[in-house]
Amino acid sequence: MLSIVGNFANHLRPMNGLASPQSQPPVCPRPAACYTPRLDAPPASFTTLTPNPGPAMSRVCHFTGRRTSSGNQYQHRGKAKYLGGVGTKVTSKTKRTFKPNLRTVNAVMPDGSVKRVKVSTKAIKSGLVVKQLRRKFAYNPDEA
Repeated sequence: MLSIVGNFANHLRPMNGLASPQSQPPVCPRPAACYTPRLDAPPASFTTLTPNPGPAMSRVCHFTGRRTSSGNQYQHRGKAKYLGGVGTKVTSKTKRTFKPNLRTVNAVMPDGSVKRVKVSTKAIKSGLVVKQLRRKFAYNPDEA
């Protein structure tokens, strides 16, 4: 006969899959491992092109959300077929990180304030970032 001790007894269910009326909801022996995500929050992969209002993070673009990603670095041996060889072979594969091309700029936020943020160069090239004027006094055609 098998005896069950502790909270693990709550995890057992009847063979037909139906819970008995006197059973209570299962109690997790490790509460930190039984985390259920909030249903009203957006998914973790949800990104928009609006500025991130949260605190500044290292190596994350403020506008596009580009961040460090991981991949593989391959090493090859052999001569390529188009060069007259028998082809290249992969000899090893190691993990590596791809870091975004970020710049720290003084950007004008949508509310008009100037903030120093980390921005990817793609966001600068595509026009998502409005930089602050470098000179204190700008040329005004109405005054001339």
